[in-house]
Formats: sequence, C-alpha cells, structure tokens
Amino acid sequence: MNFTKAQDDINITVQIQSKLVLVNVNLKASLSKIRDILEKNSEVKMNDTFSFAKMINNNSNTGESLLAVIAREDEEKRILEDIIDVKNDKFLYLKSEPETKPDWLKLEYGRSVTLETANSRAFTIV
Repeated sequence: MNFTKAQDDINITVQIQSKLVLVNVNLKASLSKIRDILEKNSEVKMNDTFSFAKMINNNSNTGESLLAVIAREDEEKRILEDIIDVKNDKFLYLKSEPETKPDWLKLEYGRSVTLETANSRAFTIV
C-alpha cells in the first residue's frame, strides 16, 4: 500500500435518515465504487432505492441546510471527496428514492380494493 492511498482511506459516517454507520472508504474513489462497498456493508445495505446526496448550506434567513441529490448516471464521474466535508464532519448522506421521487408509487392516485369470496377453502380450522 502506498502512502498516498493510506492518506485517502478515512472513516466516514454514513447517514441514512436517522441511522448512522461508520465505514472506512477511499476519498478518491468514484461514487459508483462507494456504492459497491455500501451494498456489501451489513448495516448500510445500500440498494437502488438510495441516492447519494450533498449537504448544501442555505444562505436564507432560516439558515437551514438542504440535501442535493446526485443522479445515478453521475456517480461514475464524481468522487467521494467532492460530496463530503473532509475537514469537519465527514458525513456521507444517502437519500431514499421515495423521498426524492414521490410519484414512484403514484400514491396521489389512491387505491381501491375489492373483497371477493374464494371458490375453495384456503385453510381448515381444527
């Protein structure tokens, strides 16, 4: 292992909603490689429903911070160091798809359910 690679390997905190997980990753790795690592992590369990996000400080009067979602097709071009604050908190934010794409389940369309009696028994009560 060379010295430069050792410097780039750091522990970061992965935040998924309210859950925090400490993971060792390389700062110079592309987000697609980080995704591969997090898919194998038993605590993070990253899958296609998660997107990487970058914390953006909002300069409005409220002072709130916002999460900017990174498109899946941009993950190969972006490196981890670009989306986390290396000097301060070292947090990697993941945002779930239902939050980023509310029309995914088309919940605003509503659902209707009909109850029908089956032609045969499903089980026998003893």
